[in-house]
Amino acid sequence: MKKYIGLLLLIASVSVVTYGQADSLKHKAHLYSKKGIYILPEKGDIAVGIDAYPLFNYIGGIFSNNDATTPYVSYPDDFGGTYGIYAKYMLQSDLAIRAIFRFDNDIRQSVYVVPKSTLAYDPLHPEYVNDVVKTTSSLYHFGIGIEKHRGNSRVQGIYGAEAVYGFRHLLYDYTYGNPITRDFITPQTYSNSYSNGQRIIEDQYQTNQYAGARAFLGVEFFIGPKISLSGEFGFSALYEWRKNRAQIYEYWDGTRSQVAQIAVQSTNNGYKDFLSGIDQLDGSINLFFYF
Repeated sequence: MKKYIGLLLLIASVSVVTYGQADSLKHKAHLYSKKGIYILPEKGDIAVGIDAYPLFNYIGGIFSNNDATTPYVSYPDDFGGTYGIYAKYMLQSDLAIRAIFRFDNDIRQSVYVVPKSTLAYDPLHPEYVNDVVKTTSSLYHFGIGIEKHRGNSRVQGIYGAEAVYGFRHLLYDYTYGNPITRDFITPQTYSNSYSNGQRIIEDQYQTNQYAGARAFLGVEFFIGPKISLSGEFGFSALYEWRKNRAQIYEYWDGTRSQVAQIAVQSTNNGYKDFLSGIDQLDGSINLFFYF
């Protein structure tokens, strides 16, 4: 399956490059602003872009009854999503190499106060310790491909193909204020969730990856010299796979009189899947600046 995706992307890229070289000399008319600045991209230009949704949301809020918040750049919580950082390099005035990068790494800590497990408990002066649950959520998405422009006015048709890869990881780490000892083999925790005298210390809840190819079609409108808004949608073919959930527990080993650990792996949490359809990676509206 991976061979077919790679072959499809290669054929699309070669076709676009060949057509772009043959058409590049006759493609662009000289289009200037009132100040004499060339409006359309040229060979050698570099473009950077972001998703335009926050800007539209802000403008819409100004002209409605909703409060308008300051525009900001955000990132998706799942594969696909809308927000990202884009880059282009113009091989010709109508042909570009393009790349997209999405990244989100979120680390959160939840702290729970629990009574300290002690043999000398004083109800008048109770002692407390903290249980900490750290959640790490990571998301990466990469895409690189060829983009062809068509048209000689401010409105440009765009189309092409790109290869994509994504990775997502969700991990929970548990730290307990009350250690497991000979006297307290199941000490109090924030949840008191023991199974056969075992408590969890690490949970690799989810590890997903996907790879594939995407063909896209859209429009880029140059609202000013070297400034554009582009919108696109496409068809993607993705292969996705997820590892089995892996957990680590700790418990009191009475035979060896010490704390021991045991690893448990789920046998029904992982999967492999092939996805295809119109915009599995979501269409988007992007704001670009060419330099």
